[in-house]
Amino acid sequence: MAGKRKDGYVVYKSHAINALLPQFLRHLFWNLIIFAILFAVYSLVDVIFTLDWWTPVLLWGMLLVVAFSILKISRDVLRVAFTEFRFYPQYVEHRYKFLTEKVHSVRYTNITDIKVERSVWDRICGVGDLVFHTANETYGDSSINALVLKDIKHPHKLRDELDRRIHPEVKL
Repeated sequence: MAGKRKDGYVVYKSHAINALLPQFLRHLFWNLIIFAILFAVYSLVDVIFTLDWWTPVLLWGMLLVVAFSILKISRDVLRVAFTEFRFYPQYVEHRYKFLTEKVHSVRYTNITDIKVERSVWDRICGVGDLVFHTANETYGDSSINALVLKDIKHPHKLRDELDRRIHPEVKL
């Protein structure tokens, strides 16, 4: 397994670049589209009505779009910085420590399926998410029976390694 080996377990953390580059590219793409639409509307209104008050409205709109993107990316930075996954011989553990500590663990025998999810932005950056579907367990406040390992470089390799741990009798 490709994470850092510690006393009897492997620690796996999302790398900041792996986690944030797809988010940044997605926000940059959508911000450019929003800016283009706002600029087109501004140009059209300015040509038709020659309103001087429209310029500050457009600038405030662009500023709000940028501020929202910065807040979203800041939330992702915190998620990446304070989340880690630990792979023990018998179970996997998800830890999030920021102001509070949340720890979820699931035994390999309870994992029913491992799925790799990759958006277009993830594929461009070579990362993806691993979704562990489990038997009769819920995580957090939701009723979803899955544990998600986000923004992992080479997620297919990690999935194959975990498949070998979960089903050692099956040859891949």
